[in-house]
Amino acid sequence: MKLKALIVDDEKDAANALKLLIEETCGYIKIAGVAASVAESIKFINKEEIAILFLDIEMPGGSGFDLLDLMGEKEPYIIFTTAHSQYAIQAIKQGAKDYLLKPIDPDELVAAVEKARSYLSKEQNHLPSSKSIATLPVATPKGILLLNKTDILYIKADGRYSDIHCADGQHYTICRNIGEFEQDLSTDFFFRVHKSFLINCKHIFKIKSSDGGSVEMSNHKEIEISKRKKAEFLKFLK
Repeated sequence: MKLKALIVDDEKDAANALKLLIEETCGYIKIAGVAASVAESIKFINKEEIAILFLDIEMPGGSGFDLLDLMGEKEPYIIFTTAHSQYAIQAIKQGAKDYLLKPIDPDELVAAVEKARSYLSKEQNHLPSSKSIATLPVATPKGILLLNKTDILYIKADGRYSDIHCADGQHYTICRNIGEFEQDLSTDFFFRVHKSFLINCKHIFKIKSSDGGSVEMSNHKEIEISKRKKAEFLKFLK
């Protein structure tokens, strides 16, 4: 069974290009329609069972964010498609599941739609879905990365940059200071054990008490615990 999708974009050429690209690369998606405004989109969504919404942000008469505010509980799976990367974090916070930058790369489109299909399949079968997997959106020169927080081992400060190290061995240098990441991850199981290190406590392999204290992460990286942070850290773990 094909998933119905709606494209919302006031630029006719961009909307048609995306429609053709979806039809060429994603055979299990049926484009139910193309809307050029928030008002048109609401009509489609009320009339059709839209599974995936490819949504532009900047449009006359109301933005993509305005449309999100108008939708009820049965909102579709949202994939933002825009030329403006500065909206990424706001988009994720308002419920978008993915974010594609124009001009849209075919491989990135296929990956986003595959993720959508997997998510919707799990939802339909009442299985735990990717909604329960918290992600951290980070901006890179190549676009927006959505990193699963559970996959992050630690973040290391490097001046106004930060190095994010992941469980799969990948690491990413991001133009944000570690204090911003500490704030974003304050409600998760992350703790800043040192001025230069923010660690994911779920990836601690061993806690060492010698030499003032350190932690060994699951990748065997040893990280010093600041003396002034040690008592607070042990309390946090309890």
